[in-house]
Amino acid sequence: ADGSLRVWSPRGESLAVLEGHDAPVTGLLELEEGTLLSCSRDGTLRRWSLADAPRGERVAALGEPLLGMVAARDGQQIVVGAEAGALLVLDARRWTVTQ
Repeated sequence: ADGSLRVWSPRGESLAVLEGHDAPVTGLLELEEGTLLSCSRDGTLRRWSLADAPRGERVAALGEPLLGMVAARDGQQIVVGAEAGALLVLDARRWTVTQ
């Protein structure tokens, strides 16, 4: 667990290695086709465009290890679980904590 994401083809071929997190990745969501969101034990969320962002864009730094996440049905909010037991609700347009 080196903090990177690996993208594989359906035939098992390695397509890309996405690097940017400093600790293991603990959650991954597809926001829209070709765009991923990851969370990590390094306390950050990163957005990845498979077409043009091999390092990803850090969209939030929450200050504690993150254990997983889920998106609301409409995709407008992301709920992130933190190691200390908190559930953080983020606005997916501005990447700010709302609750």
